[in-house]
Amino acid sequence: MTNTLSRNDTGTARRSAAPARMPYRFGWQSSFGDIALSPALWIGAFVAMACLALVLPLRLPVGGSYWDVTLYSDAAWRIANGQLPNVDFFTPAGPLEYFGFAILQALFPDGQVALLANWGVILVALPLMAGAIAQVAHHNRILALALLLPFLYFAAFPVNTTEAYPMPGIDGYGIYNRHAALLLYVLLTVILFTDHARAQIALLAGVMLALFFTKITGFAVGVGLIVHAIFAGMVHRRTIWFASIAAVAVALAIDFQTGIVTAYLSDIATLAALNQDGLLGELRKPFLYRLDVTAPATALALLLLWNARPVIAGLFACGTGAGFWSRIRTAADLDGVWLLSVLTGCIVYESQNAGSLEFILLWPLLLSILYTRWPFSGRNAVAIAVLAGLAIMPVTVSHANRIIRLAAVSLKYQPLQEKEIGLLGTVSARQDLIERARIMNAHYADNRAAFDKLAAGGQYQSYLLYSEPGFQLSWMMATAEAVRAIRSFEARHNLRINQLITLDFTDPLPALLGRRPVLHMSIGRTEGRSIPPLTGMRLQAAHRADAILSPRCPVTPTRHYLVSMFEPVLRDRVRQRLSPCWDIYLKPGLARAAAR
Repeated sequence: MTNTLSRNDTGTARRSAAPARMPYRFGWQSSFGDIALSPALWIGAFVAMACLALVLPLRLPVGGSYWDVTLYSDAAWRIANGQLPNVDFFTPAGPLEYFGFAILQALFPDGQVALLANWGVILVALPLMAGAIAQVAHHNRILALALLLPFLYFAAFPVNTTEAYPMPGIDGYGIYNRHAALLLYVLLTVILFTDHARAQIALLAGVMLALFFTKITGFAVGVGLIVHAIFAGMVHRRTIWFASIAAVAVALAIDFQTGIVTAYLSDIATLAALNQDGLLGELRKPFLYRLDVTAPATALALLLLWNARPVIAGLFACGTGAGFWSRIRTAADLDGVWLLSVLTGCIVYESQNAGSLEFILLWPLLLSILYTRWPFSGRNAVAIAVLAGLAIMPVTVSHANRIIRLAAVSLKYQPLQEKEIGLLGTVSARQDLIERARIMNAHYADNRAAFDKLAAGGQYQSYLLYSEPGFQLSWMMATAEAVRAIRSFEARHNLRINQLITLDFTDPLPALLGRRPVLHMSIGRTEGRSIPPLTGMRLQAAHRADAILSPRCPVTPTRHYLVSMFEPVLRDRVRQRLSPCWDIYLKPGLARAAAR
């Protein structure tokens, strides 16, 4: 016997036996309609298009913080050299991110790196979503598609719902935020729409493991949703126990073999210490920043609670005969309470992020609310439908608008010609922006003192510097310059630099040059957020590096901070001008060999 969820007009849930298949709501009975309604078809089409995109020589318009994708290629290169995330290098996110990228890169070695990074989580998230959708499709394929298609849509493109810079382009930042948002979408789908006990156990264990190994704040929000589901009676306590035991068993097995879990927990503690002043963030910021979403969602929650007045009054009435936990269950399962809970989870999660796929978690819940009221009969039905649409449309429309603009401008953008950086440079931009990036690098090199002074005062030359496509282009050009300069330096002095460190947010040079990466270094170095102290094994590993590179085009507060942080390592080295945009700090022995 299978249970399905239905609701009455006051917004309370009940479990009813439903052994028969639920009808298609729109009556498509043709064989073509049956094929079009198949979730497997849409999943297969998504996988096929993703594979095609990774095989084709695509160049994507460069966008804000594009250099974030280098964190993934850096991690994949370290993994290929036998290093493990968290065990052998410090990461700003969970290890699943980097293993997913490494696997995809091994399957598609010529794939565009932004696409590889964006789809790394799909290796786990898509099978989990397919399992959840299979449970829903057993009853109603229209509903299954209504849940699946938004998931595929938001997973398809390396674009955030929030635009950090007005020029069209793909988004390098927020990648692991997007991944956790997609996994939370899967989790809520499992909670609301699957009721087979074994399926729930497997799916909940899988999703929570994936969230844990992706982003710890996403995992925390997921735990909150599960706790609510237990109180609401949507998930049985035995199911949670079995799912938890399965997840912990897998995590312990992974830790026994690799030590990743223990190291990851240690890195989480380090990150928490680095971010202790803003760990919870200001919750009002995401609420006010996306008022176009939070205002109608809050209004809808209040309307649903207003409609549920008889139920709420009954919970406080004397002599109802209902026990305490029964009342708690009824209250927790009110549609308005669910909406407030999910909205709070979204706000808590977004308080730790700069915008990615924000508030897409509302999709499954709003579909549940609308579906159980179809065809919108009853009190305030039209108002409920309108407010639900207003709550979900802003992020969907803004996301679609960014994709359309990106596709339109890409037709006239010019490719970046920097072969030294390989697939990292498979981007395009306006020709005038490319020329400006070259001019700006020359300007930075000719005016070092001015930018040194600005960086020493803790100021960037632009408040949105990293979000500017022009800066990302100049950074890629400077990286290509470094590759050429190092190769020329080695050829000129007949030596080889085996290990090197770049004092910058990201370090693509070991992978680009095919050199052995230094152990215990952090990837994604942001001052005050993801740069652990240079002590112990990190300090020893830094001393063993043959060369340390300092980028100068331009000097920024973070680059200035990293130079001061590595001062104990740099003081005994020989500094040389490697190129207009780069200084190099060589070990004394290597410097003497170069001088001969």
